[in-house]
Amino acid sequence: MSKSKTGAVLSGLLLLAACGSESDRSAPNKADNAAAAAAAPSSRSVSETELKTAVLENLRARHGLQCGTIDLPDTAIKTVELTGGGNPELAVSLNKMNCGAGQNNFSGSPGGVMQFWTRDYGGANMLLEQQMYGFTPGERELVTMQHGGECPPTPQTDSCRVTYRWNEEAKILAEAERILESKLPERQRMAYDYDLRDRAEQRKAYLDSMPKERRTVPAP
Repeated sequence: MSKSKTGAVLSGLLLLAACGSESDRSAPNKADNAAAAAAAPSSRSVSETELKTAVLENLRARHGLQCGTIDLPDTAIKTVELTGGGNPELAVSLNKMNCGAGQNNFSGSPGGVMQFWTRDYGGANMLLEQQMYGFTPGERELVTMQHGGECPPTPQTDSCRVTYRWNEEAKILAEAERILESKLPERQRMAYDYDLRDRAEQRKAYLDSMPKERRTVPAP
């Protein structure tokens, strides 16, 4: 073979090797794909049944020693919309939880302990656990009435309105405002109390129980 032909063959082989090396560098391997998948945020949602199961398992893990057996009746759970994620969230009243052998200590002068859970954004996640008097779910927000001590310094006779807003980027209910009720223009009435009783239904029942001529009297 002539020197010119040999040089051409060698040049071609070197070019193919270079192309192969470039291809190897640019093509991700299986490990790269697995790492990327693990790093990517999950958009998986769980069913409402799976979410309730996760809530119950969390309560049993945290409070099983105190309560023994734990159960969540339907009256302890209410669906609310807080995030705009497509599936409603769950409001859970720990005061309504059946705490078997032990005493239910999830309510007192600061109100009752409430939890708020989502089933979007990668599975069952608790967004907030807080003791409160009541709450009103809104458009990507949660307005709550809490003990005055949550707005320090304040007299114990006052209450504190704490508002949380949904942060889509961080996927959290972020605290947005704390203000004393006495500094607001009117008394605050939340949609639900910490026992998940609907305040509008309570008011209607109160007025219906009164004689017709007295039904204009506001509910306490």
